Amino acid sequence: MNTEHHVMFKLFIRCVRAPFSLIRNINRDSVRLALGHLKNGDFTALAEGIRIFIRRSAPSTEYKPVIIHGTIDPDSSVALPISEKPLVSIIIPVHNQWEFTHSCLAAIARHSGEITYEVIIADDVSTDRTQRISELVPNARVVRNERNLGFLRNCNRAARAARGEYLLFLNNDTNVQPDWLAPLVNLMEGDATIGIAGSKLVDPDGMLQEAGGIIWTDGSGWNFGRFDDPEKPEYNYLKDVDYISGAAIMVRRELWEKTGGFDERYVPAYYEDTDLAFEARRLGYRVVYQPLSVVVHFEGKSHGTSTSSGIKSYQVTNQQRFVEKWQEVLKKEHYPNGQKVFRARDRSRDRKAILVIDHYVPTRDRDAGSFFLYSLLKALSSLGYRVTFWPANLYRHEPYATELQQLGIEVIYGQRSFDGYMQANGANFDAAILTRNHIAINFIDTVRRHVPKVIYHDPDLEFLREQRRFELEGGSARELEKIKEREFYLFRTCDIVGIHSPVEKEIIEKELPGVRVEVIPLPISGTPPTETPFSARSGLFFVGGSHPPNADALAYFIRDIMPLLRQRMPDITFTVAGEVNRGALAGLDMTGVAVTGYVPDLRPLYAQARVFVAPLRYGAGIKGKILEAMNYGLPVVTTAVGAEGIGLSPGENVIIGDTAETFTQAVLDLYGDETAWTRVCTGGQRHVAEHFSQGALRDRVGAVLDKLLKI
Repeated sequence: MNTEHHVMFKLFIRCVRAPFSLIRNINRDSVRLALGHLKNGDFTALAEGIRIFIRRSAPSTEYKPVIIHGTIDPDSSVALPISEKPLVSIIIPVHNQWEFTHSCLAAIARHSGEITYEVIIADDVSTDRTQRISELVPNARVVRNERNLGFLRNCNRAARAARGEYLLFLNNDTNVQPDWLAPLVNLMEGDATIGIAGSKLVDPDGMLQEAGGIIWTDGSGWNFGRFDDPEKPEYNYLKDVDYISGAAIMVRRELWEKTGGFDERYVPAYYEDTDLAFEARRLGYRVVYQPLSVVVHFEGKSHGTSTSSGIKSYQVTNQQRFVEKWQEVLKKEHYPNGQKVFRARDRSRDRKAILVIDHYVPTRDRDAGSFFLYSLLKALSSLGYRVTFWPANLYRHEPYATELQQLGIEVIYGQRSFDGYMQANGANFDAAILTRNHIAINFIDTVRRHVPKVIYHDPDLEFLREQRRFELEGGSARELEKIKEREFYLFRTCDIVGIHSPVEKEIIEKELPGVRVEVIPLPISGTPPTETPFSARSGLFFVGGSHPPNADALAYFIRDIMPLLRQRMPDITFTVAGEVNRGALAGLDMTGVAVTGYVPDLRPLYAQARVFVAPLRYGAGIKGKILEAMNYGLPVVTTAVGAEGIGLSPGENVIIGDTAETFTQAVLDLYGDETAWTRVCTGGQRHVAEHFSQGALRDRVGAVLDKLLKI
């Protein structure tokens, strides 16, 4: 069965299983596109269009919104807060439909959190119970027209009464969802270039209504994601969009005043929200979709759904007015109807797209590898790349996934085929970054078939680490050779090898002449150093989980070094933070040793300890724990293996001890000498600030990608 026949078969099955879901997805644009493909004989494009249509028509039952409409007495009082200086002015244009207005206000009162706001009811000559609104909703401000102005002019008039820094236009046929307001405000407060921010709109049954809007070259629009599952990855990352539906948009007052409000050429309604978004970009502002703000919209209750008559008919006539005004922008910045949806959905036409693959969503506060990947993704986003992250386990690990999505990074999760995803989307990526050889080996060949440029980032040379471990503990030479073959296959298959350690860069270049290797710094968090004075500190500190080099270092320190320290300092204490395998410590003398397990905030432990120890006997790469300790203002005693590749100067910014005896003496010297302690502490802070900052990572990644992509 060829591709076209297979797609038609799937369409037939969908018709049988969910006919009503299919029918409600059919609209003028989809029919016009299908007829155009048939007329041109382009059956491949038709098949792709049907494939997208089938995917969007699949019903969702996972997301269940909170619906207030129909559950409360429309004559009940609604208690809105009073604010003398509201941050947000929520403007609700109404004309009758009191039951919807009442439930809209009740949802606002219940779900708006701690943000200060006022509600302005823009009453366009209602004749129903809306006339009693001051009685039923005493704290609402009412701007009542003497004659019917229509939607657009009603909004403009009410906005003149607003006192907030942000104007939020909200349809009365909506039910805002819990904690809907703060995500919009936080966007505006955090980025002065954002002029308009909008919510995710969902239907009462939980299906997606819009995740931002797309405008095509002919001025027609798509409510992106309509009738799809609102929990899918493509609808849950922060992104720039062509426009935000006027059903729920927040506008910066400064922008509103510069534009003079909604353009009255679109009176009485339709395309005024789209036009405002285009005006915002003309003035240098961004228009951003915020998926954390969710609003249920009972679509069609205000103006109906038919474009052949009534107010809704202006959707057709105003489209032409819009095209006349913005035709040059539409030609330059937009795609023909239904084309390049991957790029159109987040306005990434002029941005390079990067696919990043690792084993799971980075748990940035739990291990150094995750913190590096989080920092890398953050750097890519800040450099302006369109970033998609594929975790190999496809698990939506929270709150970490949402943190990435709020950086504008699309995080893929759920049941998906990587081969299928790349077949559908691979051509949209300009480059891919893979990391960790046991993960990358499963993806590299598929990625190479679809993506023109590939970087493989090796956190450390596994074959070097394992070779050192075998020398210490013994092991299989055949197993070591397999590790080396796998690692070298990745080196030869990619365009650039990224490595943290300059020492390991030299090893790779010697082993594989011609392979391009770039050093990528391992960044620190940039947290301010602790300020506890020397005299108020006590004890030793170590951070490490169950990673074999860490487990060996911990056992070595407790077994061989702690007894020597206790001979000189009987009361010495040793605190260990991290998800340690306690079974590996069985049988060891744990006198003075405290194992905390995972600690979400290590700062208090760094603030109370006097010396950080990292007695690593084998390993590879740059040791993040050493950089972190130095950044927190704690002097470090480690081994030559621990200090390798960091560029440290023993005695100035680190102390080295490669035997139990020399390590013990180094700890004692630092522990009892405030002058030496201060010198090493200050030197370590200075070194990491100069060479391992977030800015250093960003600059280096930018330079490497610029050369790779020839930007």
